[in-house]
Formats: sequence, structure tokens, C-alpha cells
Amino acid sequence: MSRSASRRQATRLGALSIFVIVIGLCIAVLSVLSLASSQASARLSEKQAESVQQMYDLEQVGQTFCAHLDSWLKALSDSGADTNSALRVLTTRVSDAAVESASFVTLREGDEIQVSNAEVLIGADFSTMTGTDAGRYPGGAFVTFTNQAGQQLICTVGITQDLGYQVLEWKMTRAWNEDAGNEKLWQG
Repeated sequence: MSRSASRRQATRLGALSIFVIVIGLCIAVLSVLSLASSQASARLSEKQAESVQQMYDLEQVGQTFCAHLDSWLKALSDSGADTNSALRVLTTRVSDAAVESASFVTLREGDEIQVSNAEVLIGADFSTMTGTDAGRYPGGAFVTFTNQAGQQLICTVGITQDLGYQVLEWKMTRAWNEDAGNEKLWQG
């Protein structure tokens, strides 16, 4: 056997060697794709956690508002106030209670919750707005809390004849902003 023939045999790649190289390349490509996918999932999880925390903050503000309303109604009931005078008092205080509730909750640095609506409606105005019986709820409060991310908690509370209250609406929503350039439906 000549020297050139032995060299040719030493550099020949067999089918098994080519198969191993292709498998190695496939594993390398899948590893890179897996890493990219896990990083995207981590970013999405962080955004989701932040959104849920902001939602919980709004819920806490709403609960604090209901606690303030409950203590005021109890104090008015204990003082012997009738329903109409209690509703007139609440008309002047509901905005303060909402703002106080929003400032009561400890938020992360840079976060802020604002009161975008706080009003008390009495009698037919409340019944018409909520579609409820005026005899059951002689009045009620509408409060909307909004955070910086655009999430809103809309809370409607009906005041009963015995100066109790019932939550008629508790809705978490997010205002749609067409002009938001940084929000994309698909980030793929």
C-alpha cells in the first residue's frame, strides 16, 4: 500500500462521524433557543408579577376605603343620625376617605394610586345610575382608583336604610390607550 493511499483512509469520514457532527450542531442550536426562550419567559414573569402586585395594591386601597366607610357609617348610626343626614355627611367626606385610603397603602417607590372619581349620589340619582331599588338603597358612593399603569378599581357601594352598606360593583379594569407605543400585542 502506498503512502498516499494510507493518508486517504485516515482522513475519510464515515457516516457515523457525520451523524455525530450533525447531532452536535442540533444540540448546540437547541441550547441557544432554549436559553433565549427561558430569558423571554423570565421577563414575562417579572412583568406579570409587577402587574399582579399593582392589582393587589388597588384591591388593598379599595378594602381600606370600605373600612373607612364602614367606620363612618357605624359612628353616624351610633350618634342616632337618620339615613338622609348621614348621606349628606358622606357627600362631603367620601372624597377625603378615598384620598386617605389611597395614601394609607404602602406602595413601592415610584408607584402612585390616584382617586379619579369619588362621589355620593342620593335617592333617584343613585337608583337610576345603578338600576337598583331606591327603597333598598337610598344612596351610595362611586369611587374609582387608578394606578400609574392605567389599572382601575371601580367600586360602587350602596348605603342601606340601617346605615350599613353593600358592595354593588367591584371591578378591576385597565384603560385602553391606543397611543401607547411601547405596548405590543405580539413581541415574538
